[in-house]
Amino acid sequence: MNLAIANYIADWKLLAGVAVAIAVMIEGDITVFIVGFLVYQGVFNFGEIIPVVFGSVLIGDILWYQVGFHLNNSSKLFRKLVGYIPGFIDKHLSEKTFLSIFISKFTYGIHHIVLIRLGAFKVNLRNYIKYDIVSIIVWISVIGSLGYVSGTAFTLVKNYLRGAELWLLITVIIFLGLEFLFSRILKKRL
Repeated sequence: MNLAIANYIADWKLLAGVAVAIAVMIEGDITVFIVGFLVYQGVFNFGEIIPVVFGSVLIGDILWYQVGFHLNNSSKLFRKLVGYIPGFIDKHLSEKTFLSIFISKFTYGIHHIVLIRLGAFKVNLRNYIKYDIVSIIVWISVIGSLGYVSGTAFTLVKNYLRGAELWLLITVIIFLGLEFLFSRILKKRL
């Protein structure tokens, strides 16, 4: 498939790698999915991009852990807010650290919060990294594979997308026309 972005990435491989690394640290799910899609399309080389993605996720997770660690030591407001967290959540995080990290990887919206809380708990950093590496490998495999598979599906259905857009537009126009017509009829009756 000829993607316009492919030419830019080919010319600016280093910049594309840096952009992927930063994007993965900020919003990993969608970035890993897109990278998987672009690997299928031939935009990225699998062997070159996987170390970038893996390293970025690990560095990002360590940074989120460090945020929690430092906020707990320096911010009274943070400690006060943490006091509102139900005890069973903290108990689960401390007793089942691996499971907490693993599940949070696949639960959109809570992963960074869990990492910050683990840092505030001062969970052993060596164990944290060990658990995180296993979680990262599984997570990248699942999300990247979904992106890759969607790349194959996109290739198969790309011609149907144009027709679907046209039918969607026609359906919306018909719906709006009928709504206008019925509202006029009902207004006349009232």
